[in-house]
Amino acid sequence: VPMPRYSPWDRENWEKRARRGKRPASDYVVLFELEMAAGQQYGATSCPSVFMSDCIAEEGTARAVMRDAEEPVFALMGDNRQSEIVFKLRWPGYSALQWTRTIPIYVDGMPMTRAQLAHRIASEFRQFVTACDHGAYAFHAPEAQWMVGRSGIPFERMKLSSVWSPEANVWVASVRVV
Repeated sequence: VPMPRYSPWDRENWEKRARRGKRPASDYVVLFELEMAAGQQYGATSCPSVFMSDCIAEEGTARAVMRDAEEPVFALMGDNRQSEIVFKLRWPGYSALQWTRTIPIYVDGMPMTRAQLAHRIASEFRQFVTACDHGAYAFHAPEAQWMVGRSGIPFERMKLSSVWSPEANVWVASVRVV
């Protein structure tokens, strides 16, 4: 999905911050990949991702299909005395969308896992689709293929590829539609 840019300098700022912080790029991006069988590999044109519907299904479903589901994803952020991230949901054609949520990075005193983060992000996208179905957001784009909800892309076709941080404590999602 060609997500609206967070700022005109998204990529440039991200690369500078990653280099300046002398921290690995993995501190600024969280990937969501399928658990692959031994010897299995992604195709040359495929992009790792998991269905959002699997992320919010029964507790064990995301853990069963997601690689490193139990890995703590924000463990190092606690060193900066941060207790939450700011998630901004963006989608093409919904320019007036101001969907911002704070997500705690600790669950019951433990750093959030990849599966728990995927659940929270997928839940936000499901709420967004439901809000669009109820007319809460107007769609304005020349490409109607990005409309979501009953008249467009249903939640069940959305896949979560990653979340990444374009600045400081702000995180946005990269999504695929199948």
